[in-house]
Amino acid sequence: MNKIKFSFFNYLLLSILFLPINHAVAEGLGGYAVIDSEGVVHGVIVATSSDPFGNGGVMPHEFMGCPAGCRIVQQSTADRNGNVAGIHGPNVKYNDSSQTFVMENPGSPEIDVIDSNETDGNIDSTQVETKVARKFFEFGVQDLRDSDGQFTMTEVSAPKDIKSIPVNVSVFNKTFECNSESIYSCRNISSELLESIDFNERKTIEDIRNEVIVKNIRLINANIEQILNRLKFWVN
Repeated sequence: MNKIKFSFFNYLLLSILFLPINHAVAEGLGGYAVIDSEGVVHGVIVATSSDPFGNGGVMPHEFMGCPAGCRIVQQSTADRNGNVAGIHGPNVKYNDSSQTFVMENPGSPEIDVIDSNETDGNIDSTQVETKVARKFFEFGVQDLRDSDGQFTMTEVSAPKDIKSIPVNVSVFNKTFECNSESIYSCRNISSELLESIDFNERKTIEDIRNEVIVKNIRLINANIEQILNRLKFWVN
């Protein structure tokens, strides 16, 4: 499984609720998600239990668009200094059956270099770019006491009821001009699209293979195993 870490400062919907440094952090202190009837996390409150109001664990009033009666579920502990954080937004949901949170993020191209050579200081590279439009990451209650304020998440398959997740697979031939003094100072000076295929809905591995063969997409077919590995959380 692919695991990623989100620090306090690298995600727009990461809500940081700073408390004064406390040498004796209260037991149970942490970020508690406020969840509506559909599981959407509207916000995160600072509390020491999932029943901070003594009413069975619900909000007694509206909070960040979530009406009175929204459930309260722990999402994280405080860090060692008493700082509290949580993740919320319309793309973050709580799953009752697994008792975990799932966050949806836009996907970005993932690149596999299938051929590369250097000529006169330039690098010619043939690359397969696989882009899944939407990705999903799961996390449980986060123990932030020894994690430097980072949320650890695992990429998971999209919920079964979500069928429409566009995917594009393209093969490019790109040329990079590089500074001979540093391998990190290369810039893309040309890009040629060689092959491309789109899938608008999730498919089985067999369907993907068949469609690539029928359309006679040679380079994509030659690298189908790498592509399928990139799509392992997308396929039906």
